[in-house]
Amino acid sequence: RPGLIQLEIGVQSTNLDTIREIHRTMKFEQVAEVVRRINSYGNVHQHLDLIAGLPYEDYESFGKSFDDVYALEPEQLQLGFLKLLHGAAMREEPEEFPCVFSEDPPYEVQKTPWLLPEELDVLRAAEDALERCYNSGRFLETAAYAMAAAGLSPFVFYCRLGAAGARHGTANIPLDDYTAFLYNWCAALPGIDKACLRDAMVRDRLATNSTGRLPQCLHVTDALLGRAVKRLAQNPATAPLPGVRRGVALLYGTRQVVFVDYTQKNPVTGRYLLHTRSIDNLFTE
Repeated sequence: RPGLIQLEIGVQSTNLDTIREIHRTMKFEQVAEVVRRINSYGNVHQHLDLIAGLPYEDYESFGKSFDDVYALEPEQLQLGFLKLLHGAAMREEPEEFPCVFSEDPPYEVQKTPWLLPEELDVLRAAEDALERCYNSGRFLETAAYAMAAAGLSPFVFYCRLGAAGARHGTANIPLDDYTAFLYNWCAALPGIDKACLRDAMVRDRLATNSTGRLPQCLHVTDALLGRAVKRLAQNPATAPLPGVRRGVALLYGTRQVVFVDYTQKNPVTGRYLLHTRSIDNLFTE
């Protein structure tokens, strides 16, 4: 049944030199084929791992690994950092692998012959942005729209967003405040249509927040919304279920009304099912 099984797959890297050095025999093309096939069934949560700091993986190479794995659309993409445990080759062979790492557990890498400390800092900030937007499931449509419209690769998008978040101080801010930060940051990217950006964020918030309430940065006062809610209620096919909370909003980029009844989450994605109707057709049905 959907959600019964979760697979955790340690891809670690798609750099062939790196894979060879860490004594793996993985063929990424085969992994990708299997992940896509499992994704097509829609019933298994897949969690794919990458590790920053592995041998022969520099900043550019890691970016390619990130984009390769992100393209597989796993439910979660974990960006981890190499731990140089006792017995690890990169710890025990300092002549070949002159690394700097924390002297305290978990001995996380701080510098490698291929990654500078400032590059690792960028990746740590990118990890925070990835967790907030993608792994949480809260801003999937927002990130997808912003990347496509601005012409940014996933790696570049999350690195830039993470750096902006670090400057803004988003570490412990409430979700509504982070939504406003994300909207304003994305809106400043080239190629962004603010109405389409708001549409994506509204859909994300309604699909992941069972209150049905939108934050102030997405709120628009429009008498048409009240008329749309009434019209949905009058149609037996779209009438709300008794006792079930519903969220409704207008999408101005696509001229639609979107609504969701908070009954049950998708057990794999954790998102509620959204329904849309054309604004132009809603009042003629």
